[in-house]
Amino acid sequence: MTLLLSVKSSYEGERIKAEVINFLETLKIPINTEKSQVVSVRKLSFLGFVFKGKKIVWSPNALANFKHRIRKITGQSWRCQLELSVFTTQVNILLAG
Repeated sequence: MTLLLSVKSSYEGERIKAEVINFLETLKIPINTEKSQVVSVRKLSFLGFVFKGKKIVWSPNALANFKHRIRKITGQSWRCQLELSVFTTQVNILLAG
C-alpha cells in the first residue's frame, strides 16, 4: 500500500505519516516504505499525474509513453493500413489501460 497525504508542512506530514503507518500496522496492512514519502505538492507525481496549481496534468514521462504507444499503433501511413473502426478500437484499449 502506498500512502498519499496532503498537509501544510513537512513536519506535520512526517508526524501524520508515522501515525498512519502505526495504525495500519496494527491492522496488519503492509506498507511500502520506499514509495511512501512526504513531498511538496509541486514535486508530487502520482500514478502518472502531476499537480500544477488547481490543475491535474499528465507527468512528462506518462505523456511521452502515451505518445510513443499512439505512434506505434498509427505508424506513418496508418490511414492506408487501418480502417477507422479498427483504429478507434485500438486507441480505446490503450486509453482504458
